[in-house]
Amino acid sequence: MLADQRTTHSKRSAEDEQFLRKLKRPAMEEDVSDEIVIKQFIVSAFAPDITPDQLPTDLDLLDSGIVDSLGLLRLIAWVVEQYGITIDDRDISPEQFSSVEAITKLVHSTRSSV
Repeated sequence: MLADQRTTHSKRSAEDEQFLRKLKRPAMEEDVSDEIVIKQFIVSAFAPDITPDQLPTDLDLLDSGIVDSLGLLRLIAWVVEQYGITIDDRDISPEQFSSVEAITKLVHSTRSSV
C-alpha cells in the first residue's frame, strides 16, 4: 500500500516536499502577505545566508544569480503548488519570476482572473 501511495504523488524531490510542508500557509494566518511567504521560500530555497527581511522585493533574482535556470523551474512549480493557480506554459516568462514583486503581481493577477 505504501508503494502505491508513493507512485500516486507528483514527482517532487524530498527537499521540495520539505519546503512545501514548512512553508504551507495555514488557513488561519490570512494576515501573512503573499510577499512574505514568497520571500520565505526564496530565502530558504536559494539564499539561506540572508533573512527574508534582507531580500529586497525589487531585486532581480535572475540577474543577481540567486535563482538560476533550474531554480526558476523549481520556483514556478512552487508558486503553482503554493497558490493553487494554473499558468499556461505558453504564458510563462522569466520576467514574471524575476523578483518577489513580480511574482506577487503574477499571483494576484492570476487569482483575480479566475
